Amino acid sequence: MLPNHATMGWFVGAIFLMGCTSTIDIDPDQAGGSYFPLVQGMFRIYQVSSVTYNPDFSTDSSVFQLKEVVADTFRTADNVLAMVLNRFVRQGSGNPWIPDSVWWTYKNLRLAVNVEGNQPYIKLSFPLKENRIWDGNGLNGKSRDTYEMKNLGAPFEANGITYDNTVTVFKNDLIDSLMIAQDDYRVEVYSKEVGLVYKKDIVRKYCSPETCSSPSVESGILFEQQLLQVGNE
Repeated sequence: MLPNHATMGWFVGAIFLMGCTSTIDIDPDQAGGSYFPLVQGMFRIYQVSSVTYNPDFSTDSSVFQLKEVVADTFRTADNVLAMVLNRFVRQGSGNPWIPDSVWWTYKNLRLAVNVEGNQPYIKLSFPLKENRIWDGNGLNGKSRDTYEMKNLGAPFEANGITYDNTVTVFKNDLIDSLMIAQDDYRVEVYSKEVGLVYKKDIVRKYCSPETCSSPSVESGILFEQQLLQVGNE
């Protein structure tokens, strides 16, 4: 079963397309922009698994593939130079890709941003630095969400592939071992010259001991995304 996404189709609001530039570059040696490559035609295919926990203690599970393609350069209404990120899904290899949503993305010497469903999130803060901390919600007006950079330059394995030079972003690192309150574990791993190679979200609220006789998940999601393939169209 494919995920139910709110944003479908091919519309990106408040932009003026311009096709004169195919790459957005910043100096990777000075800032770390090579961990967030934005090259027109670049695509990444991911294996995704998701479990949603429902209030009646049932679960809905899905396994699918996600493809992201860096498309045209454009300028936003605020004159920010950015790129369209077209997203597709399919049940598995051999099945046709189905248009899912359109995000957009940009980077500069200070930060790398994904705009997901019209909400901007600061994915990386430049220059890359071990233990660097920033507010991932710093551009969208939501309450502060502290991200921390770890393991800069370390290898990381995803889907049986080892990436030699990565950086891990911990959005939160809370696992409730007693299973009486909540889990909030969210992590993303970026590889140099590749981009996002791994993502995992464990966000679960447990039923209180006063209500449930045994530990049970009342609501939440478990989401894992691993890179399968990267290339250029």
